[in-house]
Amino acid sequence: MKQNVLILKADNSPAEMHELESNADGQPSFKDVYPLINTNIIEIAQGRWIQGGNKPEGVNVELYCDEEALCKANPQINHRASHLRFNLYKQQFGSSDMPDPRLAGDVAVVFPADLKVKIEPDA
Repeated sequence: MKQNVLILKADNSPAEMHELESNADGQPSFKDVYPLINTNIIEIAQGRWIQGGNKPEGVNVELYCDEEALCKANPQINHRASHLRFNLYKQQFGSSDMPDPRLAGDVAVVFPADLKVKIEPDA
């Protein structure tokens, strides 16, 4: 089975959609994601994708993050990936006691296999 994986670069360059083969556990292989986000250690975080349109719908997604992003020279906050974490935290915590949603470095957004994802050209 193939999964849609959206690469969000911290430098705000255009998002890139990839179709990656799933492992036995239903997730893409780390070895396939490493070169896409320029890392060799991945930390999995959670986020919430809000699909726009007439009836906006949200789905929880996994965020494959560069574990060592803050240790690299000139680390950058990934504002688009951080917004996905903010969406999840807002749902879970409301506006009080929300943890810091910021993520650094390039991030791979792993969508559920059955979700048809639409991205805007400037995403």
